[in-house]
Amino acid sequence: MASVCYSSIKGLAMRATRLDSLGRWVTGATASAVSNGFVSINLSANVEDGEEFLVKNANGALCINEKDQSRLKYIELEIEFCDVDPELFELISGVRLLENYNSDTVGFTMNEELQAAPHALEIWTKIAGSTGTDDQWIYWLLPRVENGIVGDLTVENGPMSFTVTANSKDNANWGKGPYNVVAQDGALTPGVLQECVLAGEHVYHRLTEIAPPTAACGYQTQSVNWTTPSC
Repeated sequence: MASVCYSSIKGLAMRATRLDSLGRWVTGATASAVSNGFVSINLSANVEDGEEFLVKNANGALCINEKDQSRLKYIELEIEFCDVDPELFELISGVRLLENYNSDTVGFTMNEELQAAPHALEIWTKIAGSTGTDDQWIYWLLPRVENGIVGDLTVENGPMSFTVTANSKDNANWGKGPYNVVAQDGALTPGVLQECVLAGEHVYHRLTEIAPPTAACGYQTQSVNWTTPSC
């Protein structure tokens, strides 16, 4: 089989899914949120450099010159939002929600005690040069994201944006996931991931023929019960 090459451009949608302490997705009316109201999502690898062993002999020549392999500790995330979705912010950073007289969610508070629960983050981007009718997108998954914090914001003569920072963690319990995000056959039947997310993996990335989910303000219900992944 041939290798398929592609270039990514523009962020189309992101979905956050609430996880329990074991990294399993949860169900219910507040389990997920889908947004296209972000300006950028930056992923930066935080790497622990391998230890170096360098010893010179009495003549100054190298006697021992070895370096251990470097290791990925986590991915640092920085998401800049142009839309304020309080319920999405609660899901990814643990803020306390505020309601109006009609029980609508209209704001949030930032507490000194950070209480962000873990979540999974999926991102869809466009393939450079596609016309929008090519039926292919690029799918990104961080199976567990922790320590979300609503950070910098600026009030000025211009648009206000909000920044959320967090870091990744591996999560083999995501398995193949609960969502139909990739094609299962030539008829493009939607289904779950074909390959399991494995222990030690922080980012999962592939082409898909299944369109991104529709963005909407607020929580979206997750009704797919968690089962032990067949991995």
